[in-house]
Amino acid sequence: MSIVNRALCTAVAVAALTGPLLRAAERDLLEDVKARMALEAQRVEKEFAEKRAAAYKLVRTANPNYADAYTLVQEQLTLVRADTSLDGKRREQLLVTLKWDVNKLKEIADERRGSPAAEVGKAVRSEVRRDVTERRGVEERRTGSDAGSIISNRGKVVADSRAGHRESETRITGVMRSVAESAIPETRDVKFPPDWLEKSKRRGTGPKMTAKEKAIMKSLATVIGVDYMDESFEEVLDHLSKQTGLPFSVDKRALEEANVTYADTKLRLKLKGSARTVLKRILGDLGLAYVIKDEVVQITTPARVREMTTTRTYSVADLAGAVDMRWGPVIAQAQAIENINRIITLITQTVEPQSWSVNNPDAYGTIVFDPITMSLIVKQIAEVHYMMGGR
Repeated sequence: MSIVNRALCTAVAVAALTGPLLRAAERDLLEDVKARMALEAQRVEKEFAEKRAAAYKLVRTANPNYADAYTLVQEQLTLVRADTSLDGKRREQLLVTLKWDVNKLKEIADERRGSPAAEVGKAVRSEVRRDVTERRGVEERRTGSDAGSIISNRGKVVADSRAGHRESETRITGVMRSVAESAIPETRDVKFPPDWLEKSKRRGTGPKMTAKEKAIMKSLATVIGVDYMDESFEEVLDHLSKQTGLPFSVDKRALEEANVTYADTKLRLKLKGSARTVLKRILGDLGLAYVIKDEVVQITTPARVREMTTTRTYSVADLAGAVDMRWGPVIAQAQAIENINRIITLITQTVEPQSWSVNNPDAYGTIVFDPITMSLIVKQIAEVHYMMGGR
């Protein structure tokens, strides 16, 4: 092979090796840029909500400051127009909202100060009352047998008209007040439903641990160090029991199924961690598992542990109902669903992760959300139920 051919082959090989690396680097860079853009969009949305709330606060005081409120809205219009982190549709929505705010802020400020339109309305009502008074005076001067009845009838008509007018004004005022209040952004970051406290108490009715079970859970969390060199299974269990105070109960049939004996099965392990971690490591190497039942740590097979699972429900209505109200009911509903998904992810990633089927296909734990009862339906062993809610 000539020198030129060898050089070409080398170049091709280098390109083949470095190509995937370059593409991976480009993908990482792209993901990093997307993440930064998402964070910037969140910042813009947050500043948008805060500035709107501040503008409305300025015009709803005893001495409304429309000039500063107008400046805040105009600044937001400039920033949103120049922003590149938001998608086009969302940017257009924010611009329309800010343009609407300009007129609404002025309307609220005028109402607070007493606008010319309000003075005109007052003058018109005064003129109407004067006209009615004058007509009543003419009627009172009439003579004849029917003068009294005419005046009485007209008086009733005027009274009914006034009563109807006042009722109409009251209704219109109420509607306009509701519209004005709904146009003002929610100043609280999170709004809780009225029955939030009652809903939150429902989670306190879960399974309760006995004093011995609490002691077992505390012992399993104790950090210990072990260094076993060809020690029998029986000696290891005795050592763990003396070191942690854990009461063990061994299923002899499970030992037979796993082909494990007290004296002949030798163990080697050097590890420092919680008693739960050490015990799982030892039993896992032997094809065994444990479960807390009848106030003892029962050692058995994974198949038998699966048969000991129980299904319980956990109400999360209060957690799902606490949502950010600044973006309206549609987004609030989507956020409530996102809250539930985050709760499920948090549980399956922090409470015995390998015991959930979503993380381990061979695991026995499942968790689903029931939208009718606003509850999580959890199938797990007693120890995990205690970790989730038992006290």
